[in-house]
Amino acid sequence: MSNTSVADGAPTRAENTQARSTKGPGILIAGHSHAYALGLPGAKADAQPELVDIAPGFQGLVGPWPRDDGYWDALVQKAKEGELIVALSFLGNDHLAHFLIEEAPFDFISATDEEGDVRKGVEIIPEARLRDVFKEHSSRLPAILNKLSTAGVRTLVLGTPPPKENLQSRLTTEPFFIKRLEGLGHSIETVELCPSPLQLKLWKLLQTMLEEAAVMNGATFIPYPRALMNEGGYLKQQFARNDVTHANDAAGAFFRDELAARTAQV
Repeated sequence: MSNTSVADGAPTRAENTQARSTKGPGILIAGHSHAYALGLPGAKADAQPELVDIAPGFQGLVGPWPRDDGYWDALVQKAKEGELIVALSFLGNDHLAHFLIEEAPFDFISATDEEGDVRKGVEIIPEARLRDVFKEHSSRLPAILNKLSTAGVRTLVLGTPPPKENLQSRLTTEPFFIKRLEGLGHSIETVELCPSPLQLKLWKLLQTMLEEAAVMNGATFIPYPRALMNEGGYLKQQFARNDVTHANDAAGAFFRDELAARTAQV
């Protein structure tokens, strides 16, 4: 676990668990790379789906990477057999994978984020067009949630971490983005990145779409904890892993405690 200190008024794990008085049902963590901060071990291409212990009251479903149908089928089966609550972290990097490198300046008018400013002098893209981009990447989510619901499995769709500030220096840790830069003829020093406020708007749209998918398919959406964000809504520095997109183990431990508290209350 990270030795990152808790500062700037961030709650401690002890403070976050004060309200928990009873032990809730077991929680099964599954999904993609944002689940790693929650304790899910990293994936191997040829791994078979199996349960592993993560923390008291928590198990994780490891399996092949990329995730395949066998992984999702195993999730339904093992959750049903063990009477476990599924905490699903599904994708969550689309706003940066598609738009971090700003090839052409743009903005959009959000239907749900009334506080989001709109840049002047750039192309205004319809929100529906951005939704289509995100839907194409996450097209399997509704079917997975529907299978879980049909099997009688209580499912929590987890919000994913918000953007980090000052991403330019973090690009050196990311082969995915370095390769894209090279293909575009840019370097880390010269590339123009999507402005942070637009990154945040895109992330909020992605969270809205995760919530919509959850509600429409018998699941519950759990937003990413506000306590892990700074005043501007970005991921706090002390909870950021040293890469472009992911939170660290301290953030994951806090989120696990919040999940345990929420499920114990039902």
